[in-house]
Amino acid sequence: MNNGVRLESQSWGADHAPELDYTGSSMVEVVKGAECIRYGFGAMGGVVLLNDAPLPWGNKRLTTKGNVNLGYDTNARGASGSATVEAGYGRWGARVHGMYTKGGDYSTADYRLNNTGYNTISLSGMLGYEGKHITATIFSSIYYQRSGIYYASKVSDLDQLVKRFEYGRPDPQTIQPFSYEIKPPFQQSQHVTLKGELKWRLNANHQVDFTLSFQENLRQEFENRKKAQWSWIPMQDLILKTYKGDVLWHAKWKLWKMTTDAGLSNTYQTNYNYPAPNSLPLCPTLQPSPWVDTSYTRQNGASCRWLWVCDTTSA
Repeated sequence: MNNGVRLESQSWGADHAPELDYTGSSMVEVVKGAECIRYGFGAMGGVVLLNDAPLPWGNKRLTTKGNVNLGYDTNARGASGSATVEAGYGRWGARVHGMYTKGGDYSTADYRLNNTGYNTISLSGMLGYEGKHITATIFSSIYYQRSGIYYASKVSDLDQLVKRFEYGRPDPQTIQPFSYEIKPPFQQSQHVTLKGELKWRLNANHQVDFTLSFQENLRQEFENRKKAQWSWIPMQDLILKTYKGDVLWHAKWKLWKMTTDAGLSNTYQTNYNYPAPNSLPLCPTLQPSPWVDTSYTRQNGASCRWLWVCDTTSA
């Protein structure tokens, strides 16, 4: 979950990392157990929450602050940097964050791993207003990543794989000088997130949250082909679009010392496959998910919890 938005991307293997910028998050939380139901289908095993700090509203005069972080990767000779600037005045607050990383070929103790460079760019912004009864925020982010795939990791059959294991290391004649350039085979992805949230405080004991979000995830994978110019045509070229709406009701019951959270989450996804070999289009998915979470705590600390969730999917 990135700022309250469940990440919807096309991760098919262990080499597909989540497309999000963790450097812009100030709070990381791991949620397990019953509370996972509020985060939708597939979340019962646990959820990692990445959230920004509250915007700096409530200042009587305009205040501005920021921070910069720099890093260096000795193995890949890579540089990284991130910066955040935020401002607040009265009931308004705003924040802008950016991140950039670039690295070249990695190396083992004995040889270089050519075409293992990486390049990542991320930009995000948030604008918010806090009144007596409402809090409204708008969040937007774009994340781009390109990462090379080691040449020798590509094999055409099992016999070739066994021979490489027996040899133990690449042929010295195939090892090239260090480079930041990324050539096929490589993979690149781009992820765009838009989110609008409104929190309406009805009174001291009741609050209703409305959230709308849109995500667009583009993933492309490139392979070596017989002709060099063909290698720059993606073998996989898929774009996933996710539309999501959430309504959440928070309630406190002083008479029974109980709290209730009830919500309705609705997700609609489309996945378009740009014409390419060995690819099949995916069907749109519609998934409404209502749920209720009620808890009761006695003075001696004993507590009980009642959960109800209905998870339906149609394609």
